[in-house]
Formats: sequence, C-alpha cells, structure tokens
Amino acid sequence: MPDYIARKDRETGEKQPYRDHIDGVARRAIQFAEPFGLEGWAELFANAHDTGKLPERWQEKVKQNEEPPPHAPIGAALLEDLCSDREITIPLGLAVYGHHSRLHDVALLPQKIEKADPDTGAVDLESTRLDRETLSGLSPLPSDGEETAFLLRMLFSACVDADRLDAEAFTEGPRKEYPSLEVLWERFEENQKRKMDPSAGPDTIDGLRNRIYRECLDAASWDPGYFSATIPTGGGKTRSLMGFALRHALEHGLDRIVVAVPYTSIIEQNAGVYKEIFGEEAVLEHHSLAELPSKRHEKSTENWDAPIIVTTTVQLFESLYASHSSKARKAHRLGRSVIVLDEMQSLPGHVLDPCRKVLSQLCQWGEGSVVCSTATNPQFELEGANRREIISDPEALAEDMQRVRYEHLGRITHEDLAARLDSHHQGLVVCNSITDAEKVVQHVSDAYLLTTRLCPIDRRRIIDEIKAKLEAEEAVKVVSTQLIEAGVDISFPVAYRAVGPVPSIIQTAGRCNREQERDIAVVYTFELQGETIPLGSYRVGTDVTANNLQHYDLTSTFVTSSYFEDLLGRVDTDEDRVLRKSGDLKFSDAADAMELIDGGVSCAIERDETASQLLQAIEVGEVTSSQWRELQKYLITLYENDVEAALEDGLARWLGEEEMLLRWEGEYDRTRGVQL
Repeated sequence: MPDYIARKDRETGEKQPYRDHIDGVARRAIQFAEPFGLEGWAELFANAHDTGKLPERWQEKVKQNEEPPPHAPIGAALLEDLCSDREITIPLGLAVYGHHSRLHDVALLPQKIEKADPDTGAVDLESTRLDRETLSGLSPLPSDGEETAFLLRMLFSACVDADRLDAEAFTEGPRKEYPSLEVLWERFEENQKRKMDPSAGPDTIDGLRNRIYRECLDAASWDPGYFSATIPTGGGKTRSLMGFALRHALEHGLDRIVVAVPYTSIIEQNAGVYKEIFGEEAVLEHHSLAELPSKRHEKSTENWDAPIIVTTTVQLFESLYASHSSKARKAHRLGRSVIVLDEMQSLPGHVLDPCRKVLSQLCQWGEGSVVCSTATNPQFELEGANRREIISDPEALAEDMQRVRYEHLGRITHEDLAARLDSHHQGLVVCNSITDAEKVVQHVSDAYLLTTRLCPIDRRRIIDEIKAKLEAEEAVKVVSTQLIEAGVDISFPVAYRAVGPVPSIIQTAGRCNREQERDIAVVYTFELQGETIPLGSYRVGTDVTANNLQHYDLTSTFVTSSYFEDLLGRVDTDEDRVLRKSGDLKFSDAADAMELIDGGVSCAIERDETASQLLQAIEVGEVTSSQWRELQKYLITLYENDVEAALEDGLARWLGEEEMLLRWEGEYDRTRGVQL
C-alpha cells in the first residue's frame, strides 16, 4: 500500500498515516454507534469518509502545506459507483458528504455530488477496504421515514465525533480521563449522608425530602425506559434525581447522566451543586449561549463526553434535530444515558410533538432512560414507551408539602405593586418582562433586580447576596423576571407573581416558604396595567391562565392538567412541521424549523480582566474549549430588535467575520446589567 497520509501538522511537519486515521475513526465510530445497532454502518463510514484524500493531487497539496481540494464528495460518489442499492448509498453518502459541513436534505445529494464533479477514478480502491459485497451486505435502515431520520442523525453524530476525536488525538494528544460513575456514586453517597437529617420527623420538610430520596433510589433498579417524577418545589429533586440517575446507570451499565433544564439561568445553580459534590472535572456545564456554529471554533465544540452534563432543553432538543456537524456531534452521547428533563411542561407548545417523538426514539433505540421531572401534575406520554412514576403517591406528597395559598389582586399599577413590596421586610415580585421589572424596581427602596440583562457571574453573586440576607433575616426585596422561578434554591416569606402560564406561577410559589418557615404563606397574583408580555407560547399560556384563573385551584395537583388541556386546544404542537420535514429526510429544513425559542445572539460583556483576556483570545485566533466554558459567565442573549438597536447606536459590535458573537461596548452595571 502506498504511503498515504490523512493530514500533516504544518507546525511540526508530522504526518498521520491514512490507515492509522481510518482505523482510529472506525474504532471510535463503532463504539459510539453500538447503542443504536449501527456498528456496521459506522465501520463503512470510516472506510469511505476520507477516500477523497487518496488521489495524488490531494496528497501532494497536503505534503506541500497547500490547501487541498474538498475530499468529501469523492467518498460519497465512490459509494454510488460501488453499490446500486440506494437504501445503502444514500444514507452513507449523506453522512460522508456532510461530515465537514452538515447533513443535507436527501433530495439535494445527487446534484451536490454532480456539481462537485468528483474524480472517483483517481482513488486507489485497494486502499479503501470498500467493495460491492461489503456494501450490499449491510442491513438497511427502517422503512419508516422518521425512524430512518433519527438513526441517520445518530450515525452522523457518532461518525463525525469519531473523526474529530481522532484528528484531535493526533494534533493534541488524547483527552483527559474522567472519574468513573462508581467513583462519582461514592462521592455522592458521602455528600448525601452529610446533607440528610435521619432524625427528621416524617411530616417535616426534611423528612419528606428523605422519603423522596428513598423512593428515587428504590426505583433505580427498574428496567431502563421512560419515567416520570412528580416532586413538588422544595422537595430536593436536584439531589434525589441525581441519586436515581447514578444508581440506575450503575445497575444497568449506562454511560452518563444528562440533566436538561428549561432556562440557561438555572444551569448555574444546578451545575454548582453537582460540581460541589463531584468535583469540577466531572461536570460539563453547557449553555446554549456558548455554542458558535463556526468552523473557526470547531475544536471548542462540546461533544458531551463527560459523565455528568448539565445543559438546557433548548440545547438538548436542537442538538437531537441538528444537521450541522459541529452541533450534531454530541447527539449520539444521549444513547445509553440517563436523561433527566427538569420541568418538561416548560417546553414551548409549538414543538411539543417533535420533542416527544425524539424522546420515544431514544427510549426505543438508545438503550437508555428518560426521566421527566415536574413539580406539577401533567404527564407527557411517549409513543411506544410505558411511563412509570417514581413517586409512589404524588397527590398525597403534594398535599403534605403544601406551604402557600393564593390570592388574586386583580389589575394594579407598577407603582401600587412597588408600594406593596416596599411594605414587607422581605419579599419577591416576579414580572413577565424585563420592561415591567425595571419599571417596578424604580419605585422600591433598595431592591435587587434580577434579569437576563445581567451576565451569569453577576446573577450568581446577587442571588448569593439575597440568600445571605434572607438567612440573616435582614431586609431584602427582589424584583425579577421568571429566571428566578426554577432551580434557584431560595425562600421568601411572601411573593407576588404576574399572571402568566400556570406552571410559572407554581414555580414562583416554590420560592415562597420553601423551608416551611411558617405554617402557610401567601402568593399574590396580579395583572399590571399596560404590562408587556412576551410573544409566542408564553403569551398564549398567559391568556389561557387569565381566562380561566377563577376556575383554577392553584393548590391542586390537577390544576396543570386542566391548564394543559385548555392550552393544547389553542396550540399547534408541531407548528413548523418538523416531523414531516424530518420524515422526508429534509434534515436542514427540520433543523431550521426546530427552534424552541426565538434565536438570539450571544453578547459578551467585558466585565473584568478575565473577560478582557478571553475576548482578546477570540479576537486574535483559536479559542480552547475551557476558554469557551469560562466565557459563558460573561454572556447574555440579545434578541433581534435589541441587536439592531445596539449595533445602530454603537453599543455593540460583531466579533469576527462570522457575525456570531457580539461584544458589548455600551454601559454595563453590575447590579442592573446592560443598559438598552
């Protein structure tokens, strides 16, 4: 076999032999694809994906440190030359053609190959390990379009990740080893013993949390599949469900735990709890804000190889439908994993069907488990999956943990609301928008403001200050948007919540009397005169609540079932036809349609010297994964109108030619955030 190479390090001159690369990709891809039963497909991908590097022209260009021609089209075309079975060549061809770009829509593949005009005759076939017999012997994917699409995405993900990791190992050496799940369980068990009070009475809040934890551990032995966990706010579900996930993974040979939460702001607290228990090195905290689909930053893309992942539901579901190689490469890691979805009912209604479908596919094909955790009662059934409730009697548990009652104030002004908050020694107001929160806080003496215009490092600092004052029984008043509603372990004696979606109101109640400091506390609901309500599914949910509030018993565990019946009657649960596009193998169209939230733009805040150094690194060149992770502390999201205004007013500028990241150059206040 001639001395073919797969790549050359331009700095050191070191060359990676072609066969070494193919073998390395095959080994990894087979391992990654195995949970989905796609080992044979993965091996053939490995043998085909870089055949376009074998022609003499490509080899000479690389050896001379020149830019070589694209190699992926030759690999895709060669498959068609060798095999006439389109059930084999089309899926493999899509993966091979797109492994440095994206999984294209199936109808576009022939014309893309034709346009590239690949010279397959220049390929040394004896060096490829490809032949008609091997290709024809491959078992085809399922005939159902949606199942084919899912498995092809998992194959693409596994193979792209394998290719990137082998290339990375050649240039940078192997990645670090993570602690095993056995080691993490030992750390968790030791930490949990210190945290729990075994002497707590069964009816106390600590006693109820102990009961929840025991039931979660008892359920860990159940066979993998689909679970629900109905745990009221304040029930300690962050820890209890991690206990379930670790024990469940260990008992059934699963690889990792993925915790997905509804808001970026919640990640900070959950990941902080887990890092304190397991150590920084074991937990990957992955915000949607920090993922830039840019070739320049490809090396920094997370591939979710850590044993514990904390991410957002946006990141999770958009990755599962992703077509771009850099975003899709992590999706296969969800096979043979325990996926814990926190507050599933927070998913936007317009993508509910595609979300449920892909979860059922993970249960069917991925050999892992999905846990839908909620403080309220609506349960989401998955096609073909038998849901098992982890908590033995959710209704009785909710009654035992009832800590608040609700009063509706009707329509009031911002000033009236501020005066009410000012009358309390300690209190919380949650508004539907940043605009309303800013209007209210102007009329409150010495109040904290929590919004997403603050970067995460300042949100965390402010929340820590608030907690300290609450514990010291000092005066503390807070005006916030809904970012405080989930994942923030905090307890006020009184709370006010603008009428919004029912689950949001109940989540605000979870920040009131959380530790049962008093027998019962009051959560006041209100409607603001001239208030601003976010568009989309949030506004629909707000309208449903407002129209039915007099009929809803917010203390009942069944209220969200009633709410969701009313809500789903007004929402198209696959508004952009993601499932139809996916079933037609229109991968790019499906990925573009699968937007859980309106796409915003990440904006970096030069808050301190660390942020300055990170931004300088971005300006001048390559950025490491650890630097991107560090940058997340300094990122906020701006949406279309704010982006246009900030650019027009000179308050922000684009970093780099890709226009994927903004740098804030306007005023930034560490207590109020960016000033727009």
